[in-house]
Amino acid sequence: MLLAVLALLACGLITGAVAITAAVFGVNRLERSIDVPIGNTAREVETRQFDVGAAPRLIIKNNNGTTQVRGGDVRSIQVEATKRATGANAQQRLSQITLDMTQSGDTVNLSYHTPNNFNFLGMNNSAVDFVVTAPAGTSVDISSDNGAVTVEGIRAPIMIESNNGAVTLRNTDGPSHIKTDNGRVTLDQTKGRLEVETDNGPIDVQNAQADSLRLHTDNGAVTFSGSLREGDHEIQTSNGAVTVTLPRDQRLRLDVQTGNGGINNKLQLADASTGRNRLTGTLNSGSSMLTIRTNNGGVTLDQQ
Repeated sequence: MLLAVLALLACGLITGAVAITAAVFGVNRLERSIDVPIGNTAREVETRQFDVGAAPRLIIKNNNGTTQVRGGDVRSIQVEATKRATGANAQQRLSQITLDMTQSGDTVNLSYHTPNNFNFLGMNNSAVDFVVTAPAGTSVDISSDNGAVTVEGIRAPIMIESNNGAVTLRNTDGPSHIKTDNGRVTLDQTKGRLEVETDNGPIDVQNAQADSLRLHTDNGAVTFSGSLREGDHEIQTSNGAVTVTLPRDQRLRLDVQTGNGGINNKLQLADASTGRNRLTGTLNSGSSMLTIRTNNGGVTLDQQ
């Protein structure tokens, strides 16, 4: 009887060892079949310079990679493009990335293309990171499929469309329109007309001087701190809290409504009217209007 038990145990151990070995070999075969060497990365940097006038236009289309634009006291558009490839045959795939950097008059276009490659869990990946220094008066138009976008020091119109990635504006002055499907939007020390629309992600605006304001997000909190000039302004989120901080001398009328959430008001409003999840009133005898709507989330109103 004892010998039979030992025999069964031995068979079980052998079977388990075979199963483990097969599993390991199976993973190895999978890795070999798609040829994914871990840590295989190739890079190459290319630089260009374009002489332009005082008010040029910069158009960037980036399929995958980060995009940075810095405005400064310069007379040319200076580009540093870093090509990256990872995964199987990284060096060969790096050589297949073709940069397209052209100029027509005072308009500079930056983009790239690469052959379609099989991408397994992001390990077969090609990208280009653009870092651009441009005159402060350059109007900027950026389209990004996947990657963070940052623009700073620009004193001209800015338009950004991003499918996936954070968008940041710093120290800008001019009408700005930002649309993103998925990613946080951050604006700091921005002036002019500010329009932000995102399907999924918070919106954070600090130290702003907005000629007109339109902040919309389907899912995410909205924070605004700054001043609003005369006109109509709007903040809206389907799901998320809203926090607004205004200067003490701000002149404004407010219309605030929440579907599900309280209203915490620290402003000294005249003619204040409160109801269920509703607040209206006037701040410093203002005539401009700020409308705030949230379906699910509270609203906080405060002074600087």
